[in-house]
Amino acid sequence: MRSKYLIALTCIILFLTGCSNNVLNAIKKVLDNEDNEGKIKSKYTNEQINNTTHQLPIKANKSIEFNTFSINKRKYYGEVGYVELILKLPQLVGTYEGIAKINDYFIAKENVFYKELPTVDQEYFEEIGKSISGKESGYFRSATYQLEAVIGDIISVSAELDGGAGGVGWAGIEGESFDLNTGEQISMDELFKIKEDDYKSLIYNYVSEEIMNNINKFMQNGGGSGYHFDNAYSEEGYEAIHSYDFKNFYLTPNSLVVFYPKYVLTCGAAGPQEFEIPLEEISDVLAIDLNNTNVVSKNNSDSIIPLEFNKVDRTKNIVESLDEHRIVKVLKDKTINNIKIFTFIKENDEDNIYGGIEIKGDLFDLGIVSMILPDYNLGQISINNTSIFNNKDVYSIRAILGANCSQINYYLIEDDIPRKYISIDGNVDEIDLDNDGIIEIVSCSGTLPYTNIYEYNDDSISVADINATLQAQAVRLNINSKNQAFEAFYGKGKKIKLFKYTQYGLLEIRE
Repeated sequence: MRSKYLIALTCIILFLTGCSNNVLNAIKKVLDNEDNEGKIKSKYTNEQINNTTHQLPIKANKSIEFNTFSINKRKYYGEVGYVELILKLPQLVGTYEGIAKINDYFIAKENVFYKELPTVDQEYFEEIGKSISGKESGYFRSATYQLEAVIGDIISVSAELDGGAGGVGWAGIEGESFDLNTGEQISMDELFKIKEDDYKSLIYNYVSEEIMNNINKFMQNGGGSGYHFDNAYSEEGYEAIHSYDFKNFYLTPNSLVVFYPKYVLTCGAAGPQEFEIPLEEISDVLAIDLNNTNVVSKNNSDSIIPLEFNKVDRTKNIVESLDEHRIVKVLKDKTINNIKIFTFIKENDEDNIYGGIEIKGDLFDLGIVSMILPDYNLGQISINNTSIFNNKDVYSIRAILGANCSQINYYLIEDDIPRKYISIDGNVDEIDLDNDGIIEIVSCSGTLPYTNIYEYNDDSISVADINATLQAQAVRLNINSKNQAFEAFYGKGKKIKLFKYTQYGLLEIRE
């Protein structure tokens, strides 16, 4: 028992001094002696946490893993009902430099598809007494992405598109390929090492030949041509085939797939048309290395664990005026934007340090910010101006309330009056975890770290419990790791898992 307390004490010292690797080892030692009592309960099942993904060993020093995340949103039109957005978008994990840029591209796709939602004439529907219920009523937009191939440093995906406004569906296809090293989208021009006119002629010839073969089969069976024309080489056929948009392609392990939107070549009921050009037959004119091809089965399983955010009560935020005669000694002060923030000893209190603020000659009492530290060790107290939640007028005082108990208080100044914005216990990092331009707050407290994420949305602050979500005994943010990963500890003999924060939840990193 005595050794267990010594280990815990070691963790406290290391955690407060910020020794990351030592903290990691100390946590492991504590966990090795932990029993199973007091396990954290969570509404998330093991099945949700252990979703499978495909890890692709592309090169010895580089890896790529394909995952998807789902978006389901509704846009309401009063009592008439709603239209629905249903998306399954790619989310990549790995060691390629371009992965973050590719992920950002697909995160932004949500807004692209949202703008394509069908519009509703609310007044007309109210007049005729008709209601709509998203996809069930045919009013929706959807996109389901899947992995097609990873060839060398190129990843290629396709998407099945659908939607409608209560009538004929909007069936379609989308294909996109990216350079994993740069994150840039690959154009058709970059696939070939021959001139543009030459590869266009090559593609037109393949498409024309396949269409002509299809027409002959249809007609031999006593039917029509199946296309808007009876001959691929006629003027009408030529114009339709040559209307091809060279952005419409994707790669499979064996083929270059080009596609035409529905209505271009055939009737709408036939849907979009795809044509596969075998890579082996055009390998001599391709600029990509076909010997480094990874055959991967398509995977659409979600691997992002959603986070449940709960609003933080911020009603107690009144800051009172401060009588300067109650200030016994100012310990530390800092002037930011002509605003003086300071810590001080207050009369009749020998145990605590208080915070104060001076705005245009007026003094305000920010309350207790720290316990009395040995010899007024002011190195453990910091005063800063921060831009959390995109608000540039937030000020903070970070201090110690007890052994292994730190706290940071944030203050917002409006109309020259300060008010407490929020108080957060634990060791705090201010960081843009999902690269959306908005700073999140990550707090970590306790010998076995307990971690929370704070977010700002719609003028309110919400918090998510990371330990409970991951069903982990301890979780900490390794801010210095490449992916700024959360490290989750599950107990003696169990593997440490790494998770990356996204705006849709926590994505496991498999290394």
